[in-house]
Amino acid sequence: MTEDDDEFGPPGDGLEMGSTIDSETHEDVDPFEELGIGSRGHKAPTNNDGNRGYDALSDLMGEDDDSDFQPLEEIQNTNPDALINDEMKGAESTYVMLLQTVWVDGILDPAEVRLLAKKRVELDISFDRHLELVEELIGRI
Repeated sequence: MTEDDDEFGPPGDGLEMGSTIDSETHEDVDPFEELGIGSRGHKAPTNNDGNRGYDALSDLMGEDDDSDFQPLEEIQNTNPDALINDEMKGAESTYVMLLQTVWVDGILDPAEVRLLAKKRVELDISFDRHLELVEELIGRI
């Protein structure tokens, strides 16, 4: 053996076939405790006044901080046509986003056509409006 072989070889004689690693010493090791993060048996550091350290759970479960906020009054829309128009704009924007997604390669395969037809029905968009949206999309490209 050369000196280089000893450098990269196992230390000493290495592990023999009959030897085992003592797993009992590693079994009870809590990695969070080793890192100093609160877990079983780990006491948080205490301040001089006797309070425990930062407790994230108590912050989450504590008092309702939202009680300082007053709820906003719901804005009533007196024009029902405006509400329908807003919903239609939202549906059309969703449909346009879908069109842009499937139109990336400039070719619609049969699965994409079926998907668009299904979404038109779900979003209550007519085929004529679909054609208008496609023309607008092609004009932007």
